Parts: sequence; C-alpha cells; structure tokens
Amino acid sequence: MKYKVLDWEKAKEICLKKPREIIYAGLKEDNCTLGKIFHAGKFVDGRPHVLSDWATPILKTKDEIIECWIEVEEDGKASPRPPRWWAEQNIPKTLFPNRNKQNAKNIVKNIHGVEVGDIFYTSWGYDQTNVCFYQVVAVTSRMATIREIRSKVTETEFMQGIKEPIKDDFVSEKLTRTKTGDWDKKNLANCDGYGNCGWLYTGGGIRYSSYA
Repeated sequence: MKYKVLDWEKAKEICLKKPREIIYAGLKEDNCTLGKIFHAGKFVDGRPHVLSDWATPILKTKDEIIECWIEVEEDGKASPRPPRWWAEQNIPKTLFPNRNKQNAKNIVKNIHGVEVGDIFYTSWGYDQTNVCFYQVVAVTSRMATIREIRSKVTETEFMQGIKEPIKDDFVSEKLTRTKTGDWDKKNLANCDGYGNCGWLYTGGGIRYSSYA
C-alpha cells in the first residue's frame, strides 16, 4: 500500500520564504490533524499528523493552503509526526538581522546569579550517599529549569568513590522548575521533587557511596 507523507524538506523551503508567518501542517481533509510547525521565525513541533493512505498532507498559511507531500511504499518508512531534526533547526540570521539585538535587550537575569549552563548536585541518603547532577537550561528572575545529566564514576574504594558531571549528557527529556537561592553560594530549592536542595558544582568531583 502507498502512503502520502509531508515533504519536510520542501516544507522547510516554504517556511524560510515566509519567515514572519505562522504555518501549520496537517491533512487537507481533516482539520483535527493540523499542528503548528513554524511560528514567526522559529521551527516548532505542534504535533501535526501528516501521514495518510488517502488524505493529502498540506501546509496552511494565513492566505493559502499548499499541498506538500511525497509518496512512500509503507507507512513504517515514515512518521506521521515531524522528524526529530525539525524543531532543532536554526533560521538563518540574515532573515532577522535585528533579532540578536532585540533578544539581548530581553534577556532575563536571575537575581541569585544562577545562569544557563550552571551545574548543581544533590547529595543525600541514610546509609549511603547518593549523588545526582542537574544542568540549568533556562532561568527567570527567581526560578530555574533543570535537566538531570549523567556522571563519570571513579571508584576509589570498595563501593565508594567520586562522581563528576558530564555537561549536556542529559538523562531524559524531563524538565524540572525550581526556586533559586543564594545562601551558601548559589543553590536550588528542590532538584528532584523530593525536597533535596541543589548545590552549585564548582569542580573536583563529589564523593558517593553505595553500601546499601
């Protein structure tokens, strides 16, 4: 059986020709499948459904509907959702020459000095010391959004040793928002949902143990 799926390469070309528009993708015969894929200069994943054996994948702009699809032999070779690379694209700076200046004016600074890229750790446990690392991916004036990252483990003695964070090596897509503070250097109020504070990592590794 043959299927129609949105042509994402062609869709990209169309979006770049309309850099200030909001563009949706979906199936022409079913409005419930529409999802935003481009919003005023940013590629986004609005969860459209763009695969069908009978309906026609389209792009919908403010003024027109554009058929935009390719044919595949099996549905297993294509996804009804945007490819992973879609929302990770960056629009060419030449299309928005003043955007960097505008963004610089709108940068939000955290009042406690927490910055994107900072790494914090939790250290907790009753009969062993558990250590986890978290990286800041966004901030507001009093909050931080963090993601857990993996660590390099060096065993120095039996069932104990040193853990060091691996920046940008995220454990999952899970995001956690937490309050920031500045007692005893920068810190986070609750990194893991269990009330464990996050302390700013400044290097050298953190000792752990795993006796239990």
